[in-house]
Amino acid sequence: SIDYDLPSSLPFVNDEYDLLIICPEEWIDALQQLKQHKESHGIRTVIAGLNEIYSGKYFSIQGRDPAEKIKYFIKDAIEQWGIKYVMLVGDVEEMPVRYVATVVDEVPCDLYFADIYSSNGSFSSWDKDKDKIYGEKLDDRPDLYPDVYIGRLPAGDENELNLLINKIINYKVKEKNALMTGVELFWDTDNREGEYLKEEISKEMNIHVIKLYETDEYEKNDSATSYNIAKYINNGVMMVNFASHGSPYGMGWESGHFVIDDLNLLHNSYLPVVFAMSCSTNEFDTTDCLGEKFLTYENGGAIAYAGSSRVAYVYLGKSIKSSLSGYLDTAFFRAYYDGFNRVGEIFSEAKVDYITKHVFRNEHDYLTLVEYNLMGDPTIEIPSMPDTSKAYVSKSKSNSEIKIWVEVSEENISNASVDLYYRKKIMWGGRWYLYGSKDSEPYEWEFLPEEEGLYEFYSVFRKGNYSELAPRVSDAYCVFDFHSPSINITKPKEGGIYIFNREVLSANKNFTLVIGKIEVQAEGDVVKIEFYVDDKLMHIDYDSPFKWTWDEFSFGKHEIKVVGYDVVDNMAEEKRDVLTLIL
Repeated sequence: SIDYDLPSSLPFVNDEYDLLIICPEEWIDALQQLKQHKESHGIRTVIAGLNEIYSGKYFSIQGRDPAEKIKYFIKDAIEQWGIKYVMLVGDVEEMPVRYVATVVDEVPCDLYFADIYSSNGSFSSWDKDKDKIYGEKLDDRPDLYPDVYIGRLPAGDENELNLLINKIINYKVKEKNALMTGVELFWDTDNREGEYLKEEISKEMNIHVIKLYETDEYEKNDSATSYNIAKYINNGVMMVNFASHGSPYGMGWESGHFVIDDLNLLHNSYLPVVFAMSCSTNEFDTTDCLGEKFLTYENGGAIAYAGSSRVAYVYLGKSIKSSLSGYLDTAFFRAYYDGFNRVGEIFSEAKVDYITKHVFRNEHDYLTLVEYNLMGDPTIEIPSMPDTSKAYVSKSKSNSEIKIWVEVSEENISNASVDLYYRKKIMWGGRWYLYGSKDSEPYEWEFLPEEEGLYEFYSVFRKGNYSELAPRVSDAYCVFDFHSPSINITKPKEGGIYIFNREVLSANKNFTLVIGKIEVQAEGDVVKIEFYVDDKLMHIDYDSPFKWTWDEFSFGKHEIKVVGYDVVDNMAEEKRDVLTLIL
């Protein structure tokens, strides 16, 4: 079989719900209105209270502390319900946070709750060395790939909760536009980094962009002042972007600022999605920060806020866009261009983009990925970017032919065409090839490669002289594997005699005796093994070496069976007859 470098292998069982809302018990009733609203828009929603999670109402209780119990619950909800989005409801006092070790001490990180699986499909505890210091870059090695789209409603009480619910239910977009606010970040460089970064982002936006800058180096609509920022937000903007210095209480630059008190200038009925490339404006764990206040402001504000909870590092000059917070800033808006239009998806894809492009990450790369959190409903949907497309696959893992189709955001597709590209991924790359072009709907293809491997796909929309940019991260992927895996039981061995888990003698190969509890072990080129006794499922293990402790009462002749699955669910099994006396 093949070894694949995948973000995760998700063992979905059912497809019952889309959105999981986790909240304090006393807020369940208040959230029923939001649940009904979501389901009326086709988002199947389930609400779970913290006490329901801690008491094991839906799934067995796992985890050493409240945060880990919530993470295990999300894992079970993925596997049993098929959820894709998670909304954590509550500020730091109402909803647990996980603090993650970084170069600037510990930071609150909701990505912990979204990165459920390691690349082999096993649960990712972010504490591999079990020292209760979570997310250590070297000792714990979390892969940081989000397996669900997550956001937090930062409600501190029921009044704020009802305000946030009403904002979500009444959310609307006036027009497709974005407000870019960029300022001079460093006075001893030749570039106005914040303004330069907004210029670079604007080049990849097929919507109207309003530019507020501190200097006159670039063409702008107005100067970056709190009055002008509020004026344009009040007029109605879909997205807002800041690049400035910051603190938990706001942002500031030499000639202006936008701080918590400046929210009083707002009276907007159209609520924007905000991304702030600024230090600490989303430091929700120490105070009621700007990010929270943007959402809980009564007379307008924002529908979602993505920002840093600690120091946001950047590189100087034009290198600002190459890595750290500057790159994540560009990646957020590029994810929107590349076909993602739900806020949680845009935010998560920005991090996937960062991880994909920065394979060798230093401590400050790691800090950037874990310190940015999303405040708001992850299922909030904004209109698609015009003149863009996105490829989809019928299966993400397969041993047979799959279907690929492309959806286009442009309504007028006369004289337009769509190209589909593919590649077999090798290490961190591989050459792209044109698979096919179509100048009319449906934009559909069948795909079956000659070789096994991980294949990626993306589409390009063309119309006249316009050609869509290729995405930073592939639109879709599928793992093809055409061979069955191998598997074998390594303990108990055939013909072995075991007393309390120790092999004391090797006898006739047709006779295996087990006295006392035993750790059943198996190996193989698989990502998951199921352990059975007399065809009854006893345990599932995702970690190699695969094992299960048989300590239940047993007497007489029984059959041990292990069933292994590779990444595309090809199956192999092995059986062993044993005589047991386990008391």
